[in-house]
Amino acid sequence: MKVLESKYNNFSEIDNVVSVLNELDPHFKESDQNKKISTVIFDPKGTNQVIKEKLVPDWTPNLPIPKEHKHLGKDVDFYKDGSIIEVQFSNYPFLANNLLRSEVFYKSHASVFPRKVRSLTIITKGKFFPSSNSTLYYEQAKSHLDSWYDNNIFTIPVRLLGLTIDESSFEDGVWTVYGNRRYARDFLSRKIEKFSINEQGKIVFSNKS
Repeated sequence: MKVLESKYNNFSEIDNVVSVLNELDPHFKESDQNKKISTVIFDPKGTNQVIKEKLVPDWTPNLPIPKEHKHLGKDVDFYKDGSIIEVQFSNYPFLANNLLRSEVFYKSHASVFPRKVRSLTIITKGKFFPSSNSTLYYEQAKSHLDSWYDNNIFTIPVRLLGLTIDESSFEDGVWTVYGNRRYARDFLSRKIEKFSINEQGKIVFSNKS
């Protein structure tokens, strides 16, 4: 996997996140949305699962938000020594929620978590990946963050990471078949398949027309 990166407010954390993401294979599934039926799209469930497998136990997953801040949500995706990671593959409005609540944690005089929050990393996918409608992609997130940064909306150090592929060397991907394509977490099958990029710039099976 190739990782796109943007930093704001002098983000300077040194960790293993980018190297972990570089090691991932792209995950795909079949779409069930109108006008995309049976097409190959980015698989957020499979990608979330493998990110969690790679980051734990170095990072704490699903760290509960204390009750005095419960109005801001149930938990943060990953936490380590004051650093928060939010994996954002869902609808784009959640970007603002992730950013603003992390800003509240960052500005809090009390320690919300085991150590005072000092940075936020947001992981999303690149626009190149075909995906479900209205889901956030890196280029869109960067445009939002650029605008909010220019207007001094947030002060927390932020790193935006985008998962994409090297088109010149892309071949293997993880193909998952779910019992219910949209809602199921359990899968029926998962295996490495050969993929290619067709003349329209879409990802397709290499052995299919």
